Amino acid sequence: MMNIADDIKRHLSDPSLPISADWAKAALDRYPYCVLPALLYLKQNGIDGNDELLARVAIATPDRKALAMLLGTDAKRFAAF
Repeated sequence: MMNIADDIKRHLSDPSLPISADWAKAALDRYPYCVLPALLYLKQNGIDGNDELLARVAIATPDRKALAMLLGTDAKRFAAF
């Protein structure tokens, strides 16, 4: 069983550790409203080609201004989401 809290602490203390899409998706499956694992993955691997993960983050992020800050220049992709 994965311990997401420990994994997050490890990734935050050492951002060079690789984060897999499988781990981010498994974390979202287990805790759908905890988007930090997905955000860590997207920050490390970029948003291109990760539309499913982005959509799940957008759905679970009720504050659109916060989402726009997280996405930066790519926020326009969710203007009509």
